[in-house]
Amino acid sequence: MSVASMPASPGRQVARSMAWLLLFSLVAKGAGFVKEVILANRLGIGPLVDDYVLGFSWATWIPSILPGIALATLVPVLATLKRESAIEAERMVGEVLGLTLVAGCAFGLLTALAPLVTGPLLGSDPSFRTSLPAMAIITPAMCLVATASALLVARHRHANVMMEAIPALLLAIFLLQAPSLGLAGMSIATATGYVLYAAAVVWLLHRAGGLPTPRFTLSSRGWRLIGRGSLALVFGSLCSATVLVADQTQAAVLGPGSSATLSFANRILMLPSVMLSMLIARSMLPIFSDLERARDPAGFDRLVWRFTVTAGALGLVASTVFWLATPTLISTLFEHGRFTAADTAATSSAVRYGILQLPGFIASIVLVQALLSQRRFIWVAISGTFNLVSKLALNAWLGSRMGVDGITLATSIALTGSLFVLGIGYWQMHRSMVATSASSAPSASSASPTSSVSPTPSAPSAPSAPSAPSAPSAPSTSPGSASSLDSPACGERDHEDPRP
Repeated sequence: MSVASMPASPGRQVARSMAWLLLFSLVAKGAGFVKEVILANRLGIGPLVDDYVLGFSWATWIPSILPGIALATLVPVLATLKRESAIEAERMVGEVLGLTLVAGCAFGLLTALAPLVTGPLLGSDPSFRTSLPAMAIITPAMCLVATASALLVARHRHANVMMEAIPALLLAIFLLQAPSLGLAGMSIATATGYVLYAAAVVWLLHRAGGLPTPRFTLSSRGWRLIGRGSLALVFGSLCSATVLVADQTQAAVLGPGSSATLSFANRILMLPSVMLSMLIARSMLPIFSDLERARDPAGFDRLVWRFTVTAGALGLVASTVFWLATPTLISTLFEHGRFTAADTAATSSAVRYGILQLPGFIASIVLVQALLSQRRFIWVAISGTFNLVSKLALNAWLGSRMGVDGITLATSIALTGSLFVLGIGYWQMHRSMVATSASSAPSASSASPTSSVSPTPSAPSAPSAPSAPSAPSAPSTSPGSASSLDSPACGERDHEDPRP
């Protein structure tokens, strides 16, 4: 085998994936920051921003959980089906697209009708009657983006990450050009941006050759492969998404400007947390999946703890730097126009309490990916439930005493607690892996010496992770190949495996 054809080492593959994702993420998050800067300049912290932020958080509540679920479930199942039957894999993709369209339209209708219930309940009926119906189209658009993005990841394509900039850029243009700003206009501009975002991602999928005709049936064998365990992942993700809505709802009752302050603070907190977590999530999962398929519990455990400690240390350094730089950063980015020095002080204080979450949050992402690579979805659900329950309790206690600062501090405490829950889940999972490996050792040792199967493959023959962050390629498949689903996918495991 020539040097050029040899599979790259896991370390190089992770570095390459992280480099591309970092580039695309910088473009998308940079556009988001431009939009926030313009929003702060034009409107500052006031009731209009409060109403817009609250409506947007409710409109995106359900679809915000779909990208992670699609990556964790759809990608490995499609890889399994592709190796068995290309026709069956295409049928599954068509049915997934059909279900996405039906579910997206249903959730969009519920979003449009939500003010009939949530408006009187929250005491914000006028703003909800304006924002939620105008933003209802965001829900089916985001559902379609989630499915199409997962299918692109399966084909080793990542440009869809950069398309996240479209809604932010369109709203920024509207904020700059509109002679007068109102909730209805901002809501319609935001919804239009998400429709264009969905169209762009679908176009990328079409170019990649992965856009079959939607099928409105559930006859594919892939649904059985996804399994009931995925319901636990959905539940855990829903709990995590509910935390964001609960935060904005809690802030809305604290007084004018509170929702806007929390939104600007979260935008600053997203700079290190979202980007680092996305890089870790999309780059580590294929490596963990490879070690799981190699039946190497010791190597798996070493890698998980090495990356957990490294991620925690990286989060500690990043949180220290951001804690020190927060006032200067917010003043430089936002303190223009109607965003005053008092607004800078309020937002800086909220960010400093929230940045304490970073070490535990970044470390927990590694453990989540380790659990997902083994399809231990139940522990993701337990962690999400713990996070939601503890966050609601802490919000009620700290929010009433500290205002927006209490909400961000509650987030830091809840996420740190979730790290310990995930640690317990990983410890139990690793014990199961060791027990399974030990029980299979006698039968392996009694095998014929000429057998071509080894219980623990040597390093040169171990399957390599791909340059793409979510689906490891077989050694014979080039990373940029359009033949996407020929390779083992992240999180894939033998569904007949007797392990719990």
